[in-house]
Amino acid sequence: MKKYWNQMLVAVLALGMFAACSDGDDEETTEDAEETTGVETNAEADNDGLEEGSGLVDRNTIDNNEADETDDSSPNLGEGSTEDQLDLTLGDTATIETTIELFEMTLDSVEVASEMDGEAPDLDVFVLADVTITNLADDPLDLEEAVEIFEITSNLEGGGYWPVSELYEVEVDTFIGELASGETASGEILFEGNEGDEHYIRVRSGLVAASGVKNQVTWTFDSAQ
Repeated sequence: MKKYWNQMLVAVLALGMFAACSDGDDEETTEDAEETTGVETNAEADNDGLEEGSGLVDRNTIDNNEADETDDSSPNLGEGSTEDQLDLTLGDTATIETTIELFEMTLDSVEVASEMDGEAPDLDVFVLADVTITNLADDPLDLEEAVEIFEITSNLEGGGYWPVSELYEVEVDTFIGELASGETASGEILFEGNEGDEHYIRVRSGLVAASGVKNQVTWTFDSAQ
């Protein structure tokens, strides 16, 4: 009988130990789950902290804002403040405004010829224009770029022809280098064009249409001048 009770006591003790171990495992599992839940909750809290007024900034938002920034150094292609001057003749002075330049040009005289210095043009005539340029801007004026904005035509409704000084072996007093602010220089521009009762020197129409030059200027003269 005593042996029977001893066996029963051992069985009860064993059962209690097993139950205790099981409870310990359950508690560890619950703690692990709570820790995992805590990590997820912290992540959610980080996202909640980025709501408007939180004072926190999302790194992706910063990157996107930086990518959307534009370069403000690009030239202004809007309207200028210089009016068109379309009724100019020999001796008249025009003011020309570009995105980066402001200068005056006077058409002093012109020579129209079918041949110059033994050279014949690919078109009908040469036109050698004697001009004077004054730099009105604060920065130096590139004279070669300045004269390249002009063209000649015998039809205001049609296209024009750019300077051709470099294409022919014609002696031309070309513009070279830079002109300081307030200074004046004289020189020649060689064009070639079609025959016509009248010729027109003007700013290249494409530059005006694209707002590279802010205003149009046009000098009119006939072939006899």
